[in-house]
Amino acid sequence: MLTFRQLEEKVRQRIHGEFKERISLQTECDLFIRCALVGNHVRIIPSKAGTVNSVAFAAIVALLRELDAVCEPALMSLTRTTWINHELVTGQSPYIGDLVRALESITEAIVPLVESKKYLRNFFDKASR
Repeated sequence: MLTFRQLEEKVRQRIHGEFKERISLQTECDLFIRCALVGNHVRIIPSKAGTVNSVAFAAIVALLRELDAVCEPALMSLTRTTWINHELVTGQSPYIGDLVRALESITEAIVPLVESKKYLRNFFDKASR
């Protein structure tokens, strides 16, 4: 899987010398990153300044929404538990396994795709709140 910068460099390697500096996929990269998957449709996130930080922030917000949606069933199960009937800890509750599987599925999907560890750290910091 190539990043936009890697693809841009590969194209530059194959182009005649005088045209190399004209090759830029930045517009396409910005448009692609501004698209965030929400459910089964694509929503365009408006770009205020077109900066990397605003794009990264929008991507993190979209990932947090996905994390919230995946964890929702397990959290609803937690809130429906009748705690008054529990006197002792007898083992792991069923919703804990569901919650762990949901968290693992999201992190396994995200971690290999994030190039910069600072964005990954930002995502996990926000998710833990």
